[in-house]
Amino acid sequence: MGETRLALRRFARRRAALVGVVYLALLVAGAVLAPAVAPYDPIKQDLSHMLSAPSSAHLLGTDDLGRDVLTRLLYGARLSLGAACLAVAIATLAGVPIGLVAGYLGGAVDDALMRVIDALQAFPALILAMAIAAALGPGLFNVMVAVGIVYTPRFARLVRGQVLSLREEPFVESARAAGASHSRVLARHVLPNVVAPIVVQVSIGVAFALLAETALSFLGVGIKPPEPSWGTDVGRGYRFMRLAPWLVFMPGTTILLTALAFNLVGDGIRDAFDPRQSREV
Repeated sequence: MGETRLALRRFARRRAALVGVVYLALLVAGAVLAPAVAPYDPIKQDLSHMLSAPSSAHLLGTDDLGRDVLTRLLYGARLSLGAACLAVAIATLAGVPIGLVAGYLGGAVDDALMRVIDALQAFPALILAMAIAAALGPGLFNVMVAVGIVYTPRFARLVRGQVLSLREEPFVESARAAGASHSRVLARHVLPNVVAPIVVQVSIGVAFALLAETALSFLGVGIKPPEPSWGTDVGRGYRFMRLAPWLVFMPGTTILLTALAFNLVGDGIRDAFDPRQSREV
Protein backbone atom coordinates (compact mmCIF):
# COMPACT_ATOMS: atom_id res chain seq x y z
CA MET A 1 0.00 0.00 0.00
CA GLY A 2 2.87 2.38 0.76
CA GLU A 3 4.27 1.94 -2.73
CA THR A 4 0.84 2.60 -4.25
CA ARG A 5 0.48 5.83 -2.24
CA LEU A 6 3.93 6.92 -3.39
CA ALA A 7 2.95 6.23 -7.00
CA LEU A 8 -0.25 8.25 -6.55
CA ARG A 9 1.75 11.17 -5.16
CA ARG A 10 4.11 11.02 -8.13
CA PHE A 11 1.11 10.95 -10.48
CA ALA A 12 -0.46 13.95 -8.72
CA ARG A 13 2.68 15.99 -9.46
CA ARG A 14 2.22 15.48 -13.22
CA ARG A 15 0.10 18.48 -14.19
CA ALA A 16 -0.37 17.34 -17.77
CA ALA A 17 -1.66 13.97 -16.57
CA LEU A 18 -4.06 15.68 -14.16
CA VAL A 19 -5.37 17.84 -17.00
CA GLY A 20 -5.99 14.65 -18.97
CA VAL A 21 -7.82 13.08 -16.02
CA VAL A 22 -10.06 16.15 -15.61
CA TYR A 23 -10.86 16.26 -19.32
CA LEU A 24 -11.69 12.55 -19.44
CA ALA A 25 -13.79 12.79 -16.27
CA LEU A 26 -15.84 15.62 -17.77
CA LEU A 27 -16.19 13.74 -21.06
CA VAL A 28 -17.34 10.55 -19.36
CA ALA A 29 -19.74 12.51 -17.16
CA GLY A 30 -21.20 14.18 -20.26
CA ALA A 31 -21.59 10.82 -21.98
CA VAL A 32 -23.24 9.17 -18.98
CA LEU A 33 -25.54 12.12 -18.35
CA ALA A 34 -26.26 12.75 -22.04
CA PRO A 35 -30.01 12.05 -21.76
CA ALA A 36 -30.24 14.70 -19.03
CA VAL A 37 -27.85 17.36 -20.34
CA ALA A 38 -28.08 16.99 -24.14
CA PRO A 39 -30.39 19.69 -25.50
CA TYR A 40 -31.87 17.66 -28.37
CA ASP A 41 -32.54 14.16 -29.67
CA PRO A 42 -29.35 12.87 -31.36
CA ILE A 43 -31.23 11.10 -34.17
CA LYS A 44 -34.33 13.23 -34.77
CA GLN A 45 -34.06 15.32 -37.93
CA ASP A 46 -35.02 19.00 -38.16
CA LEU A 47 -34.82 19.95 -41.83
CA SER A 48 -35.77 23.56 -41.07
CA HIS A 49 -32.38 24.05 -39.36
CA MET A 50 -30.04 22.25 -41.76
CA LEU A 51 -26.38 23.33 -41.60
CA SER A 52 -27.08 26.05 -39.04
CA ALA A 53 -23.96 27.78 -37.78
CA PRO A 54 -23.13 27.70 -34.04
CA SER A 55 -25.59 29.89 -32.14
CA SER A 56 -27.31 30.18 -28.78
CA ALA A 57 -29.88 27.60 -29.91
CA HIS A 58 -27.26 25.18 -31.24
CA LEU A 59 -23.93 25.85 -29.52
CA LEU A 60 -21.91 23.77 -32.01
CA GLY A 61 -24.25 24.12 -34.98
CA THR A 62 -26.29 21.48 -36.79
CA ASP A 63 -25.54 18.92 -39.48
CA ASP A 64 -27.04 18.44 -42.94
CA LEU A 65 -30.13 16.84 -41.42
CA GLY A 66 -30.66 19.52 -38.79
CA ARG A 67 -29.38 17.41 -35.89
CA ASP A 68 -27.60 19.21 -33.06
CA VAL A 69 -23.83 18.63 -33.23
CA LEU A 70 -23.26 19.01 -29.46
CA THR A 71 -25.92 16.41 -28.73
CA ARG A 72 -24.40 13.97 -31.18
CA LEU A 73 -20.94 14.52 -29.67
CA LEU A 74 -22.24 13.67 -26.19
CA TYR A 75 -24.09 10.58 -27.35
CA GLY A 76 -21.25 9.68 -29.70
CA ALA A 77 -18.88 9.59 -26.74
CA ARG A 78 -20.90 6.67 -25.41
CA LEU A 79 -20.30 4.56 -28.50
CA SER A 80 -16.81 5.73 -29.44
CA LEU A 81 -15.34 5.59 -25.92
CA GLY A 82 -17.25 2.42 -25.09
CA ALA A 83 -16.03 0.69 -28.23
CA ALA A 84 -12.42 1.76 -27.61
CA CYS A 85 -12.45 0.64 -23.96
CA LEU A 86 -14.05 -2.72 -24.71
CA ALA A 87 -11.67 -3.31 -27.63
CA VAL A 88 -8.72 -2.76 -25.28
CA ALA A 89 -10.37 -5.09 -22.77
CA ILE A 90 -10.54 -7.77 -25.46
CA ALA A 91 -6.89 -7.17 -26.38
CA THR A 92 -5.88 -7.35 -22.72
CA LEU A 93 -7.81 -10.55 -21.98
CA ALA A 94 -6.32 -12.20 -25.06
CA GLY A 95 -2.80 -10.77 -25.04
CA VAL A 96 -1.89 -11.05 -21.35
CA PRO A 97 -2.40 -14.85 -21.10
CA ILE A 98 -0.50 -15.35 -24.35
CA GLY A 99 2.41 -13.27 -23.07
CA LEU A 100 2.41 -15.02 -19.69
CA VAL A 101 2.45 -18.52 -21.15
CA ALA A 102 4.95 -17.73 -23.91
CA GLY A 103 7.38 -15.95 -21.61
CA TYR A 104 7.15 -18.44 -18.75
CA LEU A 105 7.26 -21.74 -20.66
CA GLY A 106 9.56 -20.62 -23.47
CA GLY A 107 10.83 -23.16 -26.00
CA ALA A 108 8.45 -24.53 -28.60
CA VAL A 109 5.39 -23.00 -26.93
CA ASP A 110 6.98 -19.56 -27.04
CA ASP A 111 8.00 -20.00 -30.68
CA ALA A 112 4.53 -21.14 -31.76
CA LEU A 113 2.68 -18.34 -29.97
CA MET A 114 5.09 -15.66 -31.13
CA ARG A 115 4.78 -16.76 -34.74
CA VAL A 116 1.04 -16.15 -34.52
CA ILE A 117 1.70 -12.73 -33.00
CA ASP A 118 4.26 -11.98 -35.73
CA ALA A 119 1.69 -12.89 -38.38
CA LEU A 120 -0.79 -10.38 -36.90
CA GLN A 121 1.87 -7.68 -36.70
CA ALA A 122 2.94 -8.24 -40.30
CA PHE A 123 -0.09 -6.25 -41.47
CA PRO A 124 -0.63 -2.51 -40.91
CA ALA A 125 -2.98 -2.18 -37.93
CA LEU A 126 -5.71 -0.17 -39.65
CA ILE A 127 -5.75 -2.33 -42.78
CA LEU A 128 -5.99 -5.51 -40.71
CA ALA A 129 -8.79 -4.00 -38.61
CA MET A 130 -10.65 -3.00 -41.79
CA ALA A 131 -10.31 -6.51 -43.20
CA ILE A 132 -11.56 -8.14 -40.00
CA ALA A 133 -14.44 -5.67 -39.60
CA ALA A 134 -15.44 -6.09 -43.24
CA ALA A 135 -15.40 -9.88 -42.85
CA LEU A 136 -17.48 -9.77 -39.68
CA GLY A 137 -19.87 -7.12 -40.98
CA PRO A 138 -20.72 -3.63 -39.73
CA GLY A 139 -21.75 -3.10 -36.15
CA LEU A 140 -20.41 -1.98 -32.79
CA PHE A 141 -19.52 -5.45 -31.51
CA ASN A 142 -17.67 -6.40 -34.68
CA VAL A 143 -15.67 -3.17 -34.53
CA MET A 144 -14.64 -3.94 -30.96
CA VAL A 145 -13.57 -7.47 -31.92
CA ALA A 146 -11.59 -6.24 -34.94
CA VAL A 147 -9.72 -3.56 -33.00
CA GLY A 148 -9.20 -5.94 -30.07
CA ILE A 149 -7.56 -8.54 -32.32
CA VAL A 150 -5.32 -5.92 -33.91
CA TYR A 151 -4.01 -4.69 -30.54
CA THR A 152 -3.61 -8.10 -28.91
CA PRO A 153 0.05 -8.42 -30.05
CA ARG A 154 0.99 -5.23 -28.17
CA PHE A 155 -0.09 -6.74 -24.86
CA ALA A 156 1.31 -10.17 -25.66
CA ARG A 157 4.77 -8.86 -26.47
CA LEU A 158 4.81 -6.46 -23.52
CA VAL A 159 3.90 -9.18 -21.01
CA ARG A 160 6.22 -11.75 -22.59
CA GLY A 161 9.18 -9.38 -22.26
CA GLN A 162 8.40 -8.74 -18.61
CA VAL A 163 7.97 -12.44 -17.83
CA LEU A 164 11.22 -13.39 -19.54
CA SER A 165 13.09 -11.25 -17.03
CA LEU A 166 10.95 -12.28 -14.05
CA ARG A 167 11.08 -16.05 -14.49
CA GLU A 168 14.77 -16.14 -13.51
CA GLU A 169 14.25 -14.09 -10.36
CA PRO A 170 15.00 -15.87 -7.05
CA PHE A 171 11.44 -15.57 -5.72
CA VAL A 172 10.07 -17.33 -8.82
CA GLU A 173 12.69 -20.07 -8.66
CA SER A 174 11.98 -20.51 -4.95
CA ALA A 175 8.27 -20.94 -5.64
CA ARG A 176 9.01 -23.58 -8.28
CA ALA A 177 11.44 -25.36 -5.95
CA ALA A 178 8.75 -25.43 -3.26
CA GLY A 179 6.54 -27.43 -5.61
CA ALA A 180 4.15 -24.68 -6.75
CA SER A 181 2.37 -25.43 -10.01
CA HIS A 182 2.96 -23.33 -13.11
CA SER A 183 -0.47 -21.74 -12.82
CA ARG A 184 0.13 -20.80 -9.18
CA VAL A 185 3.54 -19.32 -9.93
CA LEU A 186 2.06 -17.26 -12.76
CA ALA A 187 -0.96 -16.09 -10.77
CA ARG A 188 0.72 -15.43 -7.40
CA HIS A 189 4.27 -14.41 -8.26
CA VAL A 190 4.58 -13.33 -11.90
CA LEU A 191 1.32 -11.59 -12.82
CA PRO A 192 1.31 -9.12 -9.86
CA ASN A 193 4.72 -7.88 -11.00
CA VAL A 194 3.55 -7.06 -14.54
CA VAL A 195 0.34 -5.26 -13.58
CA ALA A 196 1.91 -1.78 -13.68
CA PRO A 197 3.14 -2.02 -17.31
CA ILE A 198 -0.20 -3.51 -18.30
CA VAL A 199 -2.08 -0.58 -16.76
CA VAL A 200 0.15 1.86 -18.65
CA GLN A 201 -0.41 -0.02 -21.91
CA VAL A 202 -4.18 -0.06 -21.32
CA SER A 203 -4.35 3.70 -20.84
CA ILE A 204 -2.29 4.38 -23.95
CA GLY A 205 -4.00 1.59 -25.89
CA VAL A 206 -7.43 3.19 -25.44
CA ALA A 207 -6.18 6.24 -27.36
CA PHE A 208 -5.02 4.08 -30.29
CA ALA A 209 -8.22 2.01 -30.17
CA LEU A 210 -10.29 5.20 -30.23
CA LEU A 211 -8.47 6.41 -33.34
CA ALA A 212 -8.90 3.00 -34.97
CA GLU A 213 -12.63 2.89 -34.18
CA THR A 214 -13.24 6.39 -35.51
CA ALA A 215 -11.21 5.59 -38.63
CA LEU A 216 -13.28 2.46 -39.27
CA SER A 217 -16.52 4.39 -38.78
CA PHE A 218 -15.23 7.16 -41.06
CA LEU A 219 -14.50 4.60 -43.78
CA GLY A 220 -17.97 3.05 -43.43
CA VAL A 221 -17.03 -0.31 -41.92
CA GLY A 222 -17.71 0.63 -38.32
CA ILE A 223 -20.75 2.01 -36.53
CA LYS A 224 -23.52 2.71 -38.99
CA PRO A 225 -25.77 5.80 -39.19
CA PRO A 226 -27.98 7.13 -37.75
CA GLU A 227 -26.23 6.07 -34.52
CA PRO A 228 -24.04 8.96 -33.30
CA SER A 229 -20.35 8.19 -33.56
CA TRP A 230 -17.45 10.61 -33.82
CA GLY A 231 -15.93 8.85 -36.82
CA THR A 232 -19.27 8.53 -38.60
CA ASP A 233 -20.01 12.23 -38.08
CA VAL A 234 -16.60 13.25 -39.45
CA GLY A 235 -17.16 10.98 -42.46
CA ARG A 236 -20.53 12.55 -43.13
CA GLY A 237 -19.45 16.09 -42.41
CA TYR A 238 -16.37 16.28 -44.64
CA ARG A 239 -18.66 16.53 -47.68
CA PHE A 240 -19.82 19.90 -46.37
CA MET A 241 -16.43 21.30 -45.42
CA ARG A 242 -16.87 24.55 -47.32
CA LEU A 243 -20.45 25.19 -46.25
CA ALA A 244 -20.21 23.94 -42.66
CA PRO A 245 -16.63 23.36 -41.48
CA TRP A 246 -17.85 22.84 -37.89
CA LEU A 247 -19.21 19.43 -38.91
CA VAL A 248 -15.64 18.17 -39.22
CA PHE A 249 -13.88 20.53 -36.82
CA MET A 250 -16.01 19.78 -33.76
CA PRO A 251 -15.87 15.94 -33.73
CA GLY A 252 -12.34 15.98 -35.12
CA THR A 253 -11.12 18.22 -32.31
CA THR A 254 -12.92 16.04 -29.76
CA ILE A 255 -11.18 12.93 -31.12
CA LEU A 256 -7.80 14.69 -31.02
CA LEU A 257 -8.22 15.99 -27.46
CA THR A 258 -9.50 12.66 -26.16
CA ALA A 259 -6.62 10.70 -27.68
CA LEU A 260 -4.18 13.27 -26.30
CA ALA A 261 -5.77 13.04 -22.83
CA PHE A 262 -5.40 9.25 -22.75
CA ASN A 263 -1.75 9.56 -23.78
CA LEU A 264 -1.08 12.16 -21.09
CA VAL A 265 -2.68 9.95 -18.45
CA GLY A 266 -0.71 6.94 -19.71
CA ASP A 267 2.57 8.89 -19.52
CA GLY A 268 1.68 10.00 -16.00
CA ILE A 269 0.97 6.45 -14.88
CA ARG A 270 4.21 5.22 -16.42
CA ASP A 271 6.26 7.89 -14.68
CA ALA A 272 4.43 7.29 -11.39
CA PHE A 273 5.15 3.56 -11.33
CA ASP A 274 8.65 3.83 -12.80
CA PRO A 275 10.26 7.16 -11.87
CA ARG A 276 13.42 6.14 -13.75
CA GLN A 277 11.50 6.80 -16.99
CA SER A 278 10.36 10.23 -15.88
CA ARG A 279 11.33 13.05 -18.19
CA GLU A 280 11.62 15.51 -15.33
CA VAL A 281 15.09 16.74 -14.50
